[in-house]
Amino acid sequence: MVQLFSLCSFEHFNMFLGTLVVWTVVLNLSAVVAVLNCKSTKIGAEYAGVVSQTVGGRTCQNWSSQTPHSHKIRTNYPEGSENKANNYCRNPDDSPDGPWCYTTDPKVRWEYCDVKLCSNCKSTVIGAEYAGGVSKTVGGRTCQKWASQTPHSHKIRTNYPEGREDKASNFCRNPDDSPDGPWCYTTDPKVTWEYCDVKLCCKCKKTKSGVEYAGGLSQTVGGKTCQNWASQTPHTHQEWTNFPEGSESNAKNFCRNPDNSTGGPWCYTTDPKVRWDYCDVKTCDCKKTKIGAEYAGVVFHTVGGRVCQNWASQTPHSHKEWSNLPDGSEKNAGNFCRNPDNSPDGPWCYTTDEKVRWEYCDVKLC
Repeated sequence: MVQLFSLCSFEHFNMFLGTLVVWTVVLNLSAVVAVLNCKSTKIGAEYAGVVSQTVGGRTCQNWSSQTPHSHKIRTNYPEGSENKANNYCRNPDDSPDGPWCYTTDPKVRWEYCDVKLCSNCKSTVIGAEYAGGVSKTVGGRTCQKWASQTPHSHKIRTNYPEGREDKASNFCRNPDDSPDGPWCYTTDPKVTWEYCDVKLCCKCKKTKSGVEYAGGLSQTVGGKTCQNWASQTPHTHQEWTNFPEGSESNAKNFCRNPDNSTGGPWCYTTDPKVRWDYCDVKTCDCKKTKIGAEYAGVVFHTVGGRVCQNWASQTPHSHKEWSNLPDGSEKNAGNFCRNPDNSPDGPWCYTTDEKVRWEYCDVKLC
């Protein structure tokens, strides 16, 4: 069987499970660094990359260190602790200007870091979180600054990723949760506002269950069109609230997993004879954090090219039973690379090579 897995930040990845042949796109080092060292939002609270130098060129102080600058202990890191955050630029206090760090320069306590946005794309269909730099509408018009009342006067809004109008500049945003995505007032006196063409960053799921999936797939594995979640026709159902968009109306008729079904995203169908069905949402084969404890993808080869041993197996290498797996059990984890012990260097596995007990895996950052 041939399965195609789509990666958000890389070209394409084809895995032939039947023959255990893996084709990968070879990337140069500069391309990898660009992926590692970018943030998904302007604030960058989620940033888990490896930039460790400030805009002033100073080296960052380790977060777990109190030298040369003493500071309060913070816990809001993608890695979960100061120790694991090393001396990388982070934003543990949700500073509106992005990742920062204390410096190793005794004369300069802290500075911001120059962490670039990964791309001008939105993580959800609605795009309320979008903090990219698109500033033109679908009609090609330049956006008016949100803080400006010229040429179009408008009410003051506060629901921006940046926190306020002046910081949102004239970039496309969705401060009113419009179901059709980011928009802006235009600088054309004849056109008050228009939507913007902001693409989805990723059309795949990052976990096996896909509870976080916010892509635009609206067809089931059986080829049925999905019924709108807010609709009770042709199938009546309970009201669901656990959507990435926050509500049934915003989720439209896209495949979602509001009940955390182990089979992944699904939907009610518009076929009166078929109440519901699963959707074929591919897995993003990447990790969201450097440690990758959440990684639930399908890489099963180590950096040394060895095939991983099944986690539920004790052959050829016996080992303790692991429970901290995103799949819920060793059996469900198959022989995929995982990080059940929060190893600071990322996902790993026991190998099927009797001479090599275990190795790390080359799982890329999303």
